[in-house]
Amino acid sequence: METKSSLYLYLLPAHFQVAVCFFILATGVNGLYAQIQISGNLHIGDHGVMHIAYADTYFDRPQITSERSEDYGVLSFSPDGQVINEDHNAFVNGVVRHYGTENEVFVIGNEAIYQPLLISNRDTSLPLDVAFLNSPHAHTNLSSDLRQISNRFHWPVYQAHGNAQLILSWNAFSRIDELTLGALEALTIAGFNGTEWEQIASEINTANRFTNESISTLSGSIESVSTVNLDSYSAFTLARKSGAAIIINVSEGFTPNGDGINDTWFLENVEHYPNIKIKIFNRWQRVVFSHQGPYLNDWPGTYRGQPLPDAPYFYTIDREGNGSVDQSGWIYITQ
Repeated sequence: METKSSLYLYLLPAHFQVAVCFFILATGVNGLYAQIQISGNLHIGDHGVMHIAYADTYFDRPQITSERSEDYGVLSFSPDGQVINEDHNAFVNGVVRHYGTENEVFVIGNEAIYQPLLISNRDTSLPLDVAFLNSPHAHTNLSSDLRQISNRFHWPVYQAHGNAQLILSWNAFSRIDELTLGALEALTIAGFNGTEWEQIASEINTANRFTNESISTLSGSIESVSTVNLDSYSAFTLARKSGAAIIINVSEGFTPNGDGINDTWFLENVEHYPNIKIKIFNRWQRVVFSHQGPYLNDWPGTYRGQPLPDAPYFYTIDREGNGSVDQSGWIYITQ
């Protein structure tokens, strides 16, 4: 048997717009517990801080925003405070503060996109203020071990203390396929140190830490291998490592009949390998096409200017042109 009593609270401090909260006091088999439910619109203005001192906060599809200026507003949670029912329709479009040290989820997003961040193993209970922006960071200088950072999003850090393990998320809106060019193993966390973005050693989780979904380019999470000195960075994002192999997606067949459709052999991502070396053999192991250097996806299936007969052909690709075959397989020419 469980009983509940509810108290409606209208919050009108100087730096808040109207929000409706429900304070729920419940008695159950495990004793007394309390929960805050937030619905409606809540805006936290300059210097404003709304602190929630309860363990559970239920989001009833609220519209929560805060100022992001130098005098930003904050929605603050006590240690071990958690949000229930957060998703793309219920998150904080602004700055969230946590004091906790273990499994603290920052329920942050921007422009109808929820992209949380989680910290764990933090060595201090001083405040940590983080937001999410669905836009690229203004600075793009990279350390030598990074190839590219996301041009779609980043997590600004407004106030940081201590060391902690970082877990960052992505979703279908993150376009991780574009960032990694299909090579998910090339993904890493990057932090902006005030001068450049540098790689933070990290590994992809076996399942999404936020949703428990299987890892793919559409959904996932990645965590730092060890704790990170949060004071050293003003922002975090996802990035592609330098030196990570970018897989060339090979068209398995083409029809060079002059109709303007699929007339040449197409290799996706080949532009990343200017020294590529390609060979194509017929069934008698005779080389019918050989190329080294930038490939422009323009081979029309000819040998010495003449169309090759309809048949399967074997290809080898040496991505760096260093004598090592990285990819091989069969393609089919059909006129």
